[in-house]
Amino acid sequence: MTNSGAPDKLLERLRSDEDAEVRQALEDLTDLLVGQARAELAGKRDRVDLVPESVAQSVLVGELGQLPDLRIADDEHLLGRMRLAIRNKIRTRLRKGGRSGQPVQMSQGSEVRSEVGVADGPGPATSVESLDEAKRVSAKGAEIRARLLDGEDSEAQQMIDVCVFRGWDARRAAEHIGCSHDALRARLSRSKKSLRAKLLEPVRASVEPPEWAILSGVLIEQMQPAKLSNVLGIDPENISKSVEHMVSGVVLERVGLEGIVILHRLLGRMKN
Repeated sequence: MTNSGAPDKLLERLRSDEDAEVRQALEDLTDLLVGQARAELAGKRDRVDLVPESVAQSVLVGELGQLPDLRIADDEHLLGRMRLAIRNKIRTRLRKGGRSGQPVQMSQGSEVRSEVGVADGPGPATSVESLDEAKRVSAKGAEIRARLLDGEDSEAQQMIDVCVFRGWDARRAAEHIGCSHDALRARLSRSKKSLRAKLLEPVRASVEPPEWAILSGVLIEQMQPAKLSNVLGIDPENISKSVEHMVSGVVLERVGLEGIVILHRLLGRMKN
C-alpha cells in the first residue's frame, strides 16, 4: 500500500483492460474521496454544492477524464493529486456559493432533516417554505425507495433497505438479515449495476440520447471516460465536464440529494 488505509495497485487497476479490475479500483477510489471530502467539510453548513458525495464525484470524473494524458508515476502520486483536487473543489464551491448557498434537507451524515429555522430569525413564510421543501424531499425519497425495491424478493429488499438506504456495513447488515457476510457482499455487488440503472431511469427522459449515453456509460456501466471516448467518439475531458454538469444539474433535480447519496453508495465499495 502506498499510504496507510489506501488500497493496493489503484493506478495499475484503473489502467487495466479488465473491466472488473477497473470497477473495483473505482469503488475503492470513490470511498477514499468521499471520506476525505466528508472530513474536509466537517463543521461546514450543509449545501447542495457541499455534499461530500457530490464533491467526490465531481473530482473523480474530472480527474479520470485526464488520466490518459497525465504522467502519474504511482499510487502515491495519484492519491496526492486526488486529495489536492478535493480541497480545491471545496474552496472553489465555497467561494462561488458564499456563506449561505442553497440549503439542503439532507445532512452530510445522510440523514434527512428539516432546515426550518436555520437562518437568523426566519419569519412564518420562511418556515412554511422550508416545510414545503422538506415534504418534497421526503416524497422524492419515497419514490426512489419504491423504484429500487420494485420487483425484488424479500431478502433483496432487506439488503437494499439496510445497505443502500441506511448505509449499514456488511457485517451488521448480514446479521440483521440472517445470511452470511460473504453472501450478502456478493449479492449486493451483483445488484449494484441494475440498482444504479433503476435510480437514474427518471433522468433518461430529461436528457438527449447522446447525454444519456454519457451518463449511462460513466455512472451505470462505470466506464472510465477514456474508454467511453473510444465508444462514443467524444473527447474524455468533454465527457468528464458533461457528467459533472449533469450530476449537479439534471441528475440532482430528478433524484434529489438523497438520490445522489444513494448513487455514491452504489458506486462505492460496501464496508465490511
